[in-house]
Amino acid sequence: MQQERNNSIDMFRLLASLMVVIIHTELMTDINQTIGFIMTQVIPRIAVPFFFCTSGYFYIKKIINKKMEFITTMKKLVLVYSLWSLVYFASDLLRSLHNETSIRIWVINCLKNYFIYGSSYQLWFFPALFFCIIIASISYKFGLLKMLGHISLLLYIIGCLGCSYYSIGNRIPVISLLINSQHFTLIRRVVLMGLPFYILGYWINIFENKISIKKLNIKLIICIVMFLLEIYFVVNFKIQKSIVITIFLYVLLAFVMIFLLKHPFFEKSKSARIMRGIGNFIFYTHPLYIMIITKAWDIIFDGKIETIVLYIITISSSGLCGYIIIKINNKFLNQFIY
Repeated sequence: MQQERNNSIDMFRLLASLMVVIIHTELMTDINQTIGFIMTQVIPRIAVPFFFCTSGYFYIKKIINKKMEFITTMKKLVLVYSLWSLVYFASDLLRSLHNETSIRIWVINCLKNYFIYGSSYQLWFFPALFFCIIIASISYKFGLLKMLGHISLLLYIIGCLGCSYYSIGNRIPVISLLINSQHFTLIRRVVLMGLPFYILGYWINIFENKISIKKLNIKLIICIVMFLLEIYFVVNFKIQKSIVITIFLYVLLAFVMIFLLKHPFFEKSKSARIMRGIGNFIFYTHPLYIMIITKAWDIIFDGKIETIVLYIITISSSGLCGYIIIKINNKFLNQFIY
């Protein structure tokens, strides 16, 4: 018997995608520096970690239950990534031709971005996700999944020393070399952030049934408070270089995931499927919409668009387009969103 989907997680995907757009439109940073900081640096920080964690949770659950689906999982993800890569590479080609950049450089950039950095600035998630799946699969095959779980915690702490606790990490000789490397952003995304949040799915598989639903709400509230207090602490005392990842973000996400798992909303399947599709489409396409809207606004109104207007138009237009594709329900088009 096929297990029912957890609809609350699918619904949260849409919220997470909207958070990603908040970051990339720099929402409200042109209105007030403090409000802009909270909107772009604090509230949305759970979004991308959530994507890693959900992917890790469900994949690791399958391999723990002896349902190894490495090939199936990779084929599906590579297909989606490749389809959207073609879209962004076509956009880059038009830009290269307009700027009279050589085709050779365009090809090199396409290959480098596809395999390492991501075909668009939000699609770095996919190469990082492929790395996580491969590492998790190898670890399981050799009976090292639990060890990987512990290693991932150490990696996450190192990541925090390069971000929210930079002033501390910069004083540790070996750590300082790593966090000041020109490649640290890539290393942080893949190894110190992506992998730990992916493997968080392993820990959630172990502990989700040990946490009482009665005590879950209060623990979640405590985690939110501690997450905010930690950010205030590192920012107020100027310890951070960034707050991309923090200690309590990891803990908060764990309890958010468990909360969603314990409130699956099985009766909301239709709504959840639509929200998942729209959320995916917004995540995949919003850089294109941001670029088009920004340029169109500049041409029509001869000025820079306000961030709140840019955000509203971006999520509305991309969300509507995603909804139309869902309603068309074409087998080929569905590959772009599911």
